[in-house]
Amino acid sequence: MKNKSFIPALAITAISLTGCLDDSRIITYKANVPVYLAYDQVEKVYSSSPAEINKAGKIYLSGNYLFVNDLEKGIHIIDNSNPSAPNTISFLNIPGNVDVAVKDNILYADNFTDLVAIDINNISSASVVKRIPDQFPYSIPEYDPQYPVVELDTSIGMVVSWEVKDVTRKCKSRNNCPEYVNTGGVEVNESYEVYSFGASTSSSSSGSGKSTMQLKRNVGIGGSLGRFTVYNDYLYLGSKNILKVYDISSASNPVFITQVVVQTGGDGIESLFNYDDKLFIGSPVGVYIYNLSNPSSPSYISRFEHVRRCDPVVVSGNYAYSTMRGDAGCGGFVSELSVINISNISNPSLAESYDMDDPYGLGLDNNTLFVCDGKSGLKVYDIQSTPNLTLKNHYTNLIANDVIPWDNVLILIGTTGLYQYDYSDPQNLTLLSQIPIK
Repeated sequence: MKNKSFIPALAITAISLTGCLDDSRIITYKANVPVYLAYDQVEKVYSSSPAEINKAGKIYLSGNYLFVNDLEKGIHIIDNSNPSAPNTISFLNIPGNVDVAVKDNILYADNFTDLVAIDINNISSASVVKRIPDQFPYSIPEYDPQYPVVELDTSIGMVVSWEVKDVTRKCKSRNNCPEYVNTGGVEVNESYEVYSFGASTSSSSSGSGKSTMQLKRNVGIGGSLGRFTVYNDYLYLGSKNILKVYDISSASNPVFITQVVVQTGGDGIESLFNYDDKLFIGSPVGVYIYNLSNPSSPSYISRFEHVRRCDPVVVSGNYAYSTMRGDAGCGGFVSELSVINISNISNPSLAESYDMDDPYGLGLDNNTLFVCDGKSGLKVYDIQSTPNLTLKNHYTNLIANDVIPWDNVLILIGTTGLYQYDYSDPQNLTLLSQIPIK
C-alpha cells in the first residue's frame, strides 16, 4: 500500500467561522481533524485474542464458523457449531475492513484500498497469502457534519477517525476569510451509512434458503448487505459503481479479470446477491440484474428503477424482495418493502409494496422472509402467496440490521448484539444465544 493521488469529489459543508474580524488575518474555529494510520501499519493483518464487538458491520457464515465484521477494525471469528453456545475464537485484525467472503478456507477482505486473500486453515492464526493493491478508492470515515474538515495529507497514511478540536489558521486576506474547508478531494466511505442507526445521516448469496448449492461448494453465505459474493470459481465485489470480477479457481491466488461499470448514475453498489446464474445488484436508484452464464464476463439484462433510496435485495423463484429505506442519508422519504416480479427477467415490475419504518437487511428460507426494520425490530412474513405476504410476527424488542437464515437458525446482527434464534416455527422464534455488542 502506497501513497495515492485523488480527484476532487466531496461536497463541503459551509459554516460561519468565528474569530475572523475585518482587521485580522488569523482565525480560530472548531474542525474535524484527521487521525491517521501510517501505511506500514495498514498492511499489518494478523490474528489476536478474542475481543468484544464494538461497531458491528456485516456477517458471514462458512461451515461451522461465523464471521462478524467490526467496522474498519477487522473480523471476529466465532465457532458456531453449537448456535446455543457460540464460542469466539479470535479476532482477525484487518484495518479498514468492511466486507468479507470465503471459499475453500481462504477469506477475502478489503484492507482499506487493497484486496487481501487470507488463509484461515488455522483459524486462530490466519495469514495473508496474497494482496492485490488499489482495488478500492481511498475513503474517509464519517465525520461530524456540524464542523468543517481540515485539509487532508494523504501522504501520511489512511484516516481512521476524527478529533473535533480548535484549529488556527491565517486568512488569505482581510476580506477573504474561508467559509469552506475541504477534504482535499477524498470521499466519505459509503459503507458507514448502512450501519449508522440514529446517526445524523447515516458475499455470497445473502439469506439463501436451503436450495442453494453454495455450502456444498465450500463457499459461505453472507447477509444481504454484503458487497462481496462468490459464484462458482469467481469472486465479485462492488466498489462504488464498479463491479469487479476475480478468478478464484485457485482460492489462494485470486486473479483480477475484468470490471463492469454499473450504470447507477454514479451512485455506489450497495449489495450483491446471486441467484441461479443471475446477479442482483442493489443500488440507491434501483435493482440491476446481470447474467452470469459466462461468469467471467457479467452482462447486463435489466433493471428495476425507483426514487433514490437504500435497497438490499434477495431473490426466490419469480420474485425479488427489496427493502427501500428513505432517510437523510439514502434520499427519498418513503420506506417500504418492494416485491418485484422477475418472471420476465428482461422487464422486472413492481408486484406489491409494504410500508416499513426503518428497513435494512433481509433474508429468505423456503416460504419465510425475515425483514430487519431497524429500530422497529424484526418482521417475519409467510411468502407462499407472494406477492401477497402474510405478517406472521413482529418482534419489536430489538434493533435489527441484517440476518442470515440457515438450517432453522436465524443469525441476526443489530446495534445491541448478535442474536441467534430457532425458527423451526417461524411464527414463534426461540432465542438460542446472544453476544452483546459493546
